[in-house]
Amino acid sequence: GFVVWQDGRIATTLGAIAGTREAEIVLADGRSFREVEVLAVDLQRDLAVVRVPVRNLPALALGDSGLVREGDPILAAGVTTSTGTAFKEGVVKAIRMLSPELTVFETSIPIAVEAAGGPVLDATGKVIGVGTPVPPEAAVKGIAVPASYLAPMLLAERPVPLAELSRQLDVGLLKDCPADELEHAVKTLLTAISVGVPQYNGGDHAACAKTYESAAL
Repeated sequence: GFVVWQDGRIATTLGAIAGTREAEIVLADGRSFREVEVLAVDLQRDLAVVRVPVRNLPALALGDSGLVREGDPILAAGVTTSTGTAFKEGVVKAIRMLSPELTVFETSIPIAVEAAGGPVLDATGKVIGVGTPVPPEAAVKGIAVPASYLAPMLLAERPVPLAELSRQLDVGLLKDCPADELEHAVKTLLTAISVGVPQYNGGDHAACAKTYESAAL
């Protein structure tokens, strides 16, 4: 993920946090935090905004995703190591409208699973997308979800602890299930989302459908 506001708000993919009750966020300066609040999630676009209890963080500015064109040069965050985060150069290969509610940027840069939720920057250093890994067998190398989808999510002010994310999802049909079975069902659904969303974003709609179908059986 990456810092988007100085008050500790961090953008990432939903898949990076789905299905987990604990997480440790490590900042570039080495500080780490386990007190993670979830401010907003977008299931369809595989996005999440979380917050850690720290202020005055250097934040990346969001660019105008609507101005992105095919062939534009980009930088995508790779795997972070002890020496810092490695960025890779590439271009926007295509702009794909997957549905009326979801448009994505296909990138020439592979997005590693370890780098899920990392920023994709334009030539000015502004964030124009959130990197989303795709399955190795997918026809595309990488996908970036436009940063414009983050804008309304950043305004959220009703945080919930990460551990409660599962219980905040709509599982009304399971309200009469025993607690242990309900927890298992929620975990299964979150796992399916974390796998199915990258498949859908990568254009493999059939694989996504199979993933959700297997979770329902």
